[in-house]
Amino acid sequence: MNTNKILRLFFGLIAISLFITLQIKIVSASSGMILPGVVIGEIVMLSIVLGSIFLTLLITHFRKNTSFLTTFFIIIVFPFIFFQYYLHTPSITIIVPNGYIGRVDLVLSNVEDNILLTDSNGIGYINKTTFNQLYSRPIVKQVNGKSLEQNLVGFNNSTFYAKGRTCCVKGKEIMSLSFEIVPGNKIGQKQYFSKNLVSSVNRDLTLLFDPDDN
Repeated sequence: MNTNKILRLFFGLIAISLFITLQIKIVSASSGMILPGVVIGEIVMLSIVLGSIFLTLLITHFRKNTSFLTTFFIIIVFPFIFFQYYLHTPSITIIVPNGYIGRVDLVLSNVEDNILLTDSNGIGYINKTTFNQLYSRPIVKQVNGKSLEQNLVGFNNSTFYAKGRTCCVKGKEIMSLSFEIVPGNKIGQKQYFSKNLVSSVNRDLTLLFDPDDN
């Protein structure tokens, strides 16, 4: 087997593996944009494939002895890896008090390790990395281990978490991600639960931001 065939096989297998895992991630991840996340993801994937084909055609035009497939697989691996990294989202398990119904708030915090055992108000604390990368639906259980999967209601069809800013603590704002846990007779129905985060959060754990900060 010559070098060209080895490269084609090696990068071809990597490219196909990345393509499959990206399709799985696109289906499970949310985008937070107007269009559903799967549509956004597939548009990006199509752009990567078409862009790689164009670049491959350009290279093989000037280098006549270069294999189209080998060059294509080598080129497409790199944007696939970048997109794989972009779609990475932490998988978290949130524990709420037994019988809890209401809004769950994950407050942007100064903690190193996320605090996902919420207090009686349904408030947990997450670090900046998690806050910026969290898109996928969490696993939510009660303290007694009961799964609340069916009781979760997200922000809308495009993104699970609602990102909010709450004013004010000494003129500064609290940032949080939220979703709802609804009762059994309201499955799938958003209830618009309200909560005063300012009076409920642990201020020692909460990062505060100026209203002008993005």
